[in-house]
Amino acid sequence: MSEQQTRLTSYAQCPSCGAVMTFEPKSNSLGCAYCGSKRPLDKTRFARRHEYGEETETGFVPWGEVNHFRCAACGAVCALPDYEMSPECPFCNSANLIAESEIKGLKPTGVLPFRIDKTDAEAKYGEFIKKKVFAPSALRKNFKVNAMKGIYIPTFSFTSDTVSEYSGVMGKYYYVTVGSGKNRRTERRIRYFPVSGVLNKSFEDMQYEVSSHLTQKDLRKIGFFDVENALEYDKDYFAGFSCERYTESLDATWERAKGDMYDVIRAAIISRHNADVVSSLSINTRYANRRYQYLLAPVWKCSYKFKEKLYDFFINGRTGKSDGQAPVSAAKVSLLVFGVLCVLAVIIYFFLSR
Repeated sequence: MSEQQTRLTSYAQCPSCGAVMTFEPKSNSLGCAYCGSKRPLDKTRFARRHEYGEETETGFVPWGEVNHFRCAACGAVCALPDYEMSPECPFCNSANLIAESEIKGLKPTGVLPFRIDKTDAEAKYGEFIKKKVFAPSALRKNFKVNAMKGIYIPTFSFTSDTVSEYSGVMGKYYYVTVGSGKNRRTERRIRYFPVSGVLNKSFEDMQYEVSSHLTQKDLRKIGFFDVENALEYDKDYFAGFSCERYTESLDATWERAKGDMYDVIRAAIISRHNADVVSSLSINTRYANRRYQYLLAPVWKCSYKFKEKLYDFFINGRTGKSDGQAPVSAAKVSLLVFGVLCVLAVIIYFFLSR
């Protein structure tokens, strides 16, 4: 038996007919499209948070049984099963992929398997297009799904306890009545007071996208993931799917998380003192029990071209919440504007002729 056949047998080969099996979201199993055989996957081994320290970023553990490719067209770095013979980029569909050696970096600590399957994803895509009333009629009537791709997107999740010592000067509004007669009026003034203290706050499972094609803004639009249900990393969930490597380091993403924590801590301090304005505020925060997870989160992604322009559509593979782009018909917009102007003209004419 060849090395590749050995890897395939241990990965996703059907025990009945020898065909390559794929992960089926609805049954949480590997399924064979040829003979119907299924192999259930263990969904009781939940992922755990890992300690995050100064040396974490330098850790390197080979993924094993996956190949890494860099897309020459869009730059995405993806991991695909090593039995995939004719891979293409899951983002731009380009076949111009450059094989990479095992890339130095972190191995995923967990995975959130797909719950939404391809059929349901395509149906949601159709509903999305048909609801776009300003989309060109030709697109709404005749659109076709072009390569709906299931992709595991890299996501970092952080948990930390914080202790913040602070001091500063805040102010509270108060109102006084001044003047007399016609000059009598109410003025708003500020009464300043010093503040200091200690605020303890815990943050749990703060999620950050580190994909080259999905931004934090996109993540908010399709909804965050239920990271508390993440399972231990298992290569079997890759069968029939692909995944992207992270494009922002764990340390750099932690700095983003610290910035968001600071905003929450600052708001909590202001709320504690019921202040209306802040003259000055110094906050010194210590972080304890820092934990992280490097999760692979499921996203269905579909692209289509209309008049040579590419439009993207994303679906949360856990919840089905979606967001995407659609072209706008200039003719429909012009017709709407013309209609509104006609209505305004009639209304103006009606009032002027009274």
